[in-house]
Amino acid sequence: MIRIPRREKYACETLRSAFWASQIVLFLSLCLSSFAQAQSVTDQRTDLPTVLSTDLSVNRDVDDWYDVFQFVRTRPKQPSAIMLDSYATDEVEELARTFLNILGRPELQIVKGIRETLEAHTCEVDGKCPPCSASPSTRFYHDFLSASKEKARIIAVGSLRNEAAAFLCFPSLFISKIDAIYIVAGRLGGDGSTNFNRDRLAATIIVNSPIPKVWFEKSHQYMPAEIERQFYASGVRSAAFLSQRVEEWRKWRGLAFLEKTRQLPDQGRNMWSIPAFMIASSQPLALDAANGKMELNPRTRRLEFHRYARGADLMLRNVDNDAAERWLAGLLMEEAQRK
Repeated sequence: MIRIPRREKYACETLRSAFWASQIVLFLSLCLSSFAQAQSVTDQRTDLPTVLSTDLSVNRDVDDWYDVFQFVRTRPKQPSAIMLDSYATDEVEELARTFLNILGRPELQIVKGIRETLEAHTCEVDGKCPPCSASPSTRFYHDFLSASKEKARIIAVGSLRNEAAAFLCFPSLFISKIDAIYIVAGRLGGDGSTNFNRDRLAATIIVNSPIPKVWFEKSHQYMPAEIERQFYASGVRSAAFLSQRVEEWRKWRGLAFLEKTRQLPDQGRNMWSIPAFMIASSQPLALDAANGKMELNPRTRRLEFHRYARGADLMLRNVDNDAAERWLAGLLMEEAQRK
C-alpha cells in the first residue's frame, strides 16, 4: 500500500495554473538541487533497469513500435516496463502484449498511464483532486523505484505526463532513484515539438526539474525502403507484426501526406528516436555533447540550455544520422535471422 505524502493536496491544488505549477517546480529544484549536483549526468553502467515511456497507438505513430523493438533488442540494458500515455487503451495494451510475446519478453510490465493532460487529470471541475495512488502510473513509479536496489532510467518518447505526475507526488524518490530521463523532443530555441505540445504543463515540470536529463535535440533519421522490404520479407513474426503496423499507419495517413513527406512504400519512412537507444546502451555514435541545465521557459515557451561544466543535464546535438540508420538496419537484419 502506498503511503501518500502530505504534500499531495498542495501539489494538486497548484496544478490549477501552469504558472503556479512552474513555480512549485522551481521551488522543488532549489530544495533538491543538492541531490542532483552530487551525481554525474548518468551512471556509466548500461545495464540499469529501464522504463520506456511512449505514446504507442494502433496506427498514429508507427515509429513508436520500432522504439519498443529497439528497447527490447538493444544490449546491454534491463528493460523493465513500458508506460503508455495518450493512447493507453485496452486495444493498444493488447497489441503491446502481443508484440512483447513475439519478441520473447512476455514478463515485461505494461502500465496504462494517464491519457488526458496532466492539468485535466489532477484537478477536476468540481475541485476534487485524485490522490497520488489513484493513477496506475504514479503507483507503478512509486513501487518500481522503491523496490529497485539501483538507479533506473526512463527513455521518454511520449508526453512526459506520467513522469510529471509521479515526480510531483514523490519528488525525493525521483531525485534519488532516477539516473536520468532520456528525452527525445524539440530543438534549441524551439517550442519542444509535438511531444511537448501534447502536455505543456507536464513538459515544463520535468524539463525544469532537478532530475538529470539526457536531451536529444530532434533529428531526422530515415528507414530506407530496401531495408524495410528485406526485413518484412524475412518471414519472422516480429517483421510481420511491424509490417502490419506500418500498413495501418500508411492507410491512416493517406496518400497526400505520404507523397508530401516522401514516405510511400517505395521511398522509406521517417524515424526519430534511434540515437536515444544507442546512447542508452553505449553504442558508438558521433554527436556534439554539452553539460548544463535544460529549461523550458514558461514565459516564452522556448527550449533553452544553459551550459556549464558541472551541469546535471546533457544536451546531445548534430547526431550522425547516417550511422544511426546503419545501426538500426543492422539490428533489423540480425532480427531477420531469428527463426
